[in-house]
Amino acid sequence: MITAIFAVMGVSCKKTPAPTAEIFATIDSYTVTFNPTVSDVKTYDWDFGDGEKSTEAAPVHTYKKSGTYTVRLTVKGDGGEISVTKDITIAASVEEMLTGGPSAVNGKTWVLSTSYTAGQDGGGPVQNAMPITIPSAENVLDLFGLGEEYDNEFTFFSDGSYKMTPKNGKVLAGAVYGVATGTISGDPVYEIGMCAATFDPPATATWSLGTTDFIVDAITDPDETNVPPVHADVTFTGKTWVKLSAGAYFGVLDFPTIDRFIIKSITPSKMTVALFLCGYGYGDDPEMIMLPTNLIQLTYVPK
Repeated sequence: MITAIFAVMGVSCKKTPAPTAEIFATIDSYTVTFNPTVSDVKTYDWDFGDGEKSTEAAPVHTYKKSGTYTVRLTVKGDGGEISVTKDITIAASVEEMLTGGPSAVNGKTWVLSTSYTAGQDGGGPVQNAMPITIPSAENVLDLFGLGEEYDNEFTFFSDGSYKMTPKNGKVLAGAVYGVATGTISGDPVYEIGMCAATFDPPATATWSLGTTDFIVDAITDPDETNVPPVHADVTFTGKTWVKLSAGAYFGVLDFPTIDRFIIKSITPSKMTVALFLCGYGYGDDPEMIMLPTNLIQLTYVPK
């Protein structure tokens, strides 16, 4: 009888184990799948570090912007309560770096940089390798009387809308385009293939991002003078590009033969692009004049 009593007392006095938890996570772009390892847990309370919470055991959470977030998991069981944390780092996507992300209600505005980076800025033939055969220079537009065109603004929004804002009633344009369309303002600067030109932005415009291969019919020799010129299809592979809606342009206004530009590199504070420039001004065949002859590689910075 006494033995039985002690046995019952032993069971009733046994300590309930405290809960344990460790956070494990799988990151896929902005979406994180949480799979914690736990024991002796009855309830979960997640704080994702961005103001959002969950009581699920293994939640899936999507962050709205890049950054490092401290995630806290508080679990409770019969043996008590504990909290554990884990830092989750979300890398910025090209879309976020380009637009500022959904939280940037006014979008992100880019302007042409006055600085020059050797090996990044300049011009060259239309080739997939995008070589620079003609280097740029510091304040290159000032050197040719086009310094006012540094002020033109290009704003990308996360919802896919796009805005161009000429600041002085003119924009930077291809010299052949300006002459052929009669929009040129001042003299063409054939040394760099550009000019100032008048431009009325469309009321609405859009952009989209792509990474698929694409083909451009181009004049393969930038110095071509034959009539008609030698031209061929050039395939671009492994590139990130932005396609613009009809009537829209980025950086240098030119014929709408090519409706996109290439993003060579991008960070939150700098974007280097390759723009197709039509520089063939011989003969009277408009289809030949509208073929690109050069890739102009320029750097833009947030305003």
